[in-house]
Amino acid sequence: MKFGGSVVIAFLFCAACGSIGPPLPPTLNIPSRVTDLSMIQRGSFIYIRFTLTTLTTEGLLLTHLPEADLRIGVTGQKFDMAKWLETAQRLPDQGKDTLYKVPAAPYVGKDVVAAVRLENDRGRYGGWSNFVPLLVTAGVPAPENLRAEATANGVLLTWTNSNAPLFRIYRDGAPLGDTKQSPYLDTTAEFGKNYKYVIQAFGPSDHPSESELSNEFTITPKDTFPPAIPTGLKTIIGTKSVELSWARNQEPDLAGYSVFRAEGDGPFHLVAEKITAPSYSDRDVKPGARYRYRVISIDQSGNPSAPSQVVEATLP
Repeated sequence: MKFGGSVVIAFLFCAACGSIGPPLPPTLNIPSRVTDLSMIQRGSFIYIRFTLTTLTTEGLLLTHLPEADLRIGVTGQKFDMAKWLETAQRLPDQGKDTLYKVPAAPYVGKDVVAAVRLENDRGRYGGWSNFVPLLVTAGVPAPENLRAEATANGVLLTWTNSNAPLFRIYRDGAPLGDTKQSPYLDTTAEFGKNYKYVIQAFGPSDHPSESELSNEFTITPKDTFPPAIPTGLKTIIGTKSVELSWARNQEPDLAGYSVFRAEGDGPFHLVAEKITAPSYSDRDVKPGARYRYRVISIDQSGNPSAPSQVVEATLP
């Protein structure tokens, strides 16, 4: 059997095309569900935060910024979503800003629940987020009158308005430590460095709440603190020398010691300085002479201690 050329060509064209399936349905572009909603009371405000999704329920990128249907409302001991929806306040959409600040006063003493769902540009909603409960209280007052001062052992922080179970210390924006009361000693601070401190108070662990931040206090601690007075100074008399020894200081920034000597009842004069070991051999002595000695310690900032006790030695 023979086929015309046009029939063969048409056959081959259709064979190359394969079968044509049904058209794909249009994407619904429904925003995926928010899963990280959080809520906490800070002072006289309630803060609600979540991450704005960029994906649809089909895992595709959203074509438009979704609108947030964020609600907060009072609930009973048993959560009833239908009743909650009837009375919950819908907060105005803030676009890309997903940190919401709500006055706590209307809810003080009540249990509230917050949740959010996202709406696309066609008026279609994604599912509700996680539902977050919170017992609203009168609020935790912020610490006041924060002050910082340098001490020999670190920066000492003090504040008022301290009727809270817990305080968190922040230094240069990062958490430094927790304490239950004022004062707080920052033993990790170093002399000559600039620090900025703020403090925040926290409510009981079973009622998540926190205060606003305290005033900020900036300090550059300076080392004006003398090291300890040398102790245990004693002498051993040799034939042509007086050997001195004393207890070693424990300051980590100790630079050394200076030794002072007086002949008889005369005035004291410096005879040795920058000694790193707690001992000294005085060989510039005369037979039969009486000498008095005392020692001071000096730190790396040049701060001298008060003089040690005076000891005597009389050569034979």
